[in-house]
Amino acid sequence: MIRLLKADGLAEHLNEAGTLCRDAFSSLIFSAGTEWLRRGVFDCWYYDPELVRVAFDGKALVGLAVADVRTRNGETFASLKLLLVRPDYRGRGIGTRMLGEIEREAAARGAGRILISDYWPLYFFGGVPSGETQALIFFHRRGYEPAGYDFHLEVPLTGNPLIDRPDPPLPDGVTICRATPDDCDRTLHAINRMFAMAWWFETSLAFRAAEPTVFIALQDKKVVGFADYDATNIGLFGPTGVHESLRGHKVGAVLFRRCLREMRALGYPYALVPTNLERLNFYYREGGAQIGRLFLRFQKKL
Repeated sequence: MIRLLKADGLAEHLNEAGTLCRDAFSSLIFSAGTEWLRRGVFDCWYYDPELVRVAFDGKALVGLAVADVRTRNGETFASLKLLLVRPDYRGRGIGTRMLGEIEREAAARGAGRILISDYWPLYFFGGVPSGETQALIFFHRRGYEPAGYDFHLEVPLTGNPLIDRPDPPLPDGVTICRATPDDCDRTLHAINRMFAMAWWFETSLAFRAAEPTVFIALQDKKVVGFADYDATNIGLFGPTGVHESLRGHKVGAVLFRRCLREMRALGYPYALVPTNLERLNFYYREGGAQIGRLFLRFQKKL
């Protein structure tokens, strides 16, 4: 008999769920596992314990689903962040049952649609991995329709000469350094003033570490640029931004490469960069980034 538990069941069996994620997703991101799962679920701004389902067969954890509901630009919608079933348990209706419960719960919270695409502030994936044929069939059969695509760039951290080339000259008065805990308030204030609230929240997560995973650009003692790594989740670069007056002057490039060097020092094989086509040339030119993961978005009216 398969039983479904909510968030308490996940918290109590987080290591087992992390193992399930590692086995399922290690080809998509090297850091998939317990800490990756914990951060992506429990640290998320929109975390909702009623939108978590964990499937058990006896004491064995055999499935997991995570979603949330958010309101943006006047629309309330659900985001399905994760849905997976242990391979030897697929075809038994477990995924359908978990998804159905989440759809009903999301609709009860006022969501007009459910989107398969994880948004800020914490990232797992941008949709259904393009190579997951069974998953694409699963969602199509349950009324989900295509809603675009997303991708993660992959930047190799070993044998990549672009990372170690000398930093170019910066504009007069601009310096770049690793942020300390004392830099938190002024950095977040600058981000709030120059950029989106999403980047403010994501960078606040990077400052939670004893040694913040943030580099900042300073001019006249003011923060004029920043770059994060391991903020939205382990192994991811970003967000990053530079004051508009300094764009095109290599400030962003130096911030980017400083983060890559730190990620390499941690032993990461690559950095993943969730981004869009507008920024593709920058990451390719400055770090040799290639499109490494393609995700297909789907949605369904509730």
